[in-house]
Amino acid sequence: MALSGYAINAVIQINAVNGVKGVMETARSGWPFHWPDSRQNHPAEGYRRGLVRERATFWIGVYTKLARDSYRGHHKMTRRAFERRSFLKETVKSLAALALTRPSCAQQTPIGNARKLTLNVHDFGAMGNGLTKDTDSIQKAVDRCGALGGGEVVFPAGTYLSGAVALRSNTTLRLAATATILGSADFADYPVTQVRWEGKWIPGRSGLIYAIDADHIAIVGPGKIAG
Repeated sequence: MALSGYAINAVIQINAVNGVKGVMETARSGWPFHWPDSRQNHPAEGYRRGLVRERATFWIGVYTKLARDSYRGHHKMTRRAFERRSFLKETVKSLAALALTRPSCAQQTPIGNARKLTLNVHDFGAMGNGLTKDTDSIQKAVDRCGALGGGEVVFPAGTYLSGAVALRSNTTLRLAATATILGSADFADYPVTQVRWEGKWIPGRSGLIYAIDADHIAIVGPGKIAG
């Protein structure tokens, strides 16, 4: 049968009291020697009484130490339990406060509306003449947009000759009505990476516009992409 900390502490304290009482009764009864009244002045009487006192002192010390250790152990367990309960209470209060202050999904502003950043590829050196490769300029604009938290990379009217471009999280490409992203015919403009082919990952050329470990990405607008 399992006993709680309170029960174990009570049992040890009761045993300590009973043990001290037993030792005192033993001392009064004359254990371990039982001399007749006529022999109380026997030479061994002094030894007997000294032995009884010694053993009584020993067992009183033992039971007192047991009772003291039991109390200290119980007090220590009680303090730990109190500290644990206090920690749990504070944690629950913090989580509740966080849940109350954090807006719900319905109250949160959509990412597309929250992103106000707009970058123009021409500001990063893109020509848009269909002859000059604008790969580096477009990638710089996309990287800057992603690094600043996301937004839109705008392609004004023109034809943008480009190799592979990697999209970043929270980034949208917006093509004007007469804007065209034209894929380069040079295979060197499409780096080799891991691509999925028939359910397997194999080395292959990246696409004209691709993304790795990116989310909230989009390509919008009336423009065209000619791969």
